[in-house]
Amino acid sequence: SSPLYDGATEPLVSVIVPCYNSERTIRQCLTAILSQHTAVPFDVTVVDSSTDRTPRIVELEFPSARLIRLQRRTYAGAARNAGVKATTGRYCLMIDSDCVARPDLIERMVERHQEDSYAAVGGSLRNGTPGSLSGSVGYLIEFKEFMPVTPKRLETSIPTANIAYRREALEAYGYFDEDMWLAEDILFNRKMQKSGERIL
Repeated sequence: SSPLYDGATEPLVSVIVPCYNSERTIRQCLTAILSQHTAVPFDVTVVDSSTDRTPRIVELEFPSARLIRLQRRTYAGAARNAGVKATTGRYCLMIDSDCVARPDLIERMVERHQEDSYAAVGGSLRNGTPGSLSGSVGYLIEFKEFMPVTPKRLETSIPTANIAYRREALEAYGYFDEDMWLAEDILFNRKMQKSGERIL
């Protein structure tokens, strides 16, 4: 284990999950995050603006996750910003509510961050619908550069479905655009990268 978190009790990683009508997927997402194999202290915050049963599921079945309930439909960028501002971890790990993390995700993200100075470290994304032709085509169009077989490298942007930012980087570059429905993560990551920051 690393000297950076030996014996630490404050969260080193704050996991932030933006949600909108995620009742079909939120259980798998939170179960995978909360059962991480790691010595790294972390907390989990769900930022929700759903009209379905998502907030009830989080409250009743995942009491160790913090729930931030927003009263009106909120885009993912604004939800992530709310999660960052409500937490204190040195690293802010963003994961989407329909993603299922590998058991060593937090451990590996922190290890990579501690190897060098990165604004953000992102991971690969596996196809969640291998039995569906349309789902697989959509996956290849959107995530072909982030398949598990691709090599470790610096990138201009990594999807916020699986990325851990240094908190200082989020604060320094002004967070995500709150009015964009899509691509706010691409815009933010490019802004960091153009300023000389590195994204692994």
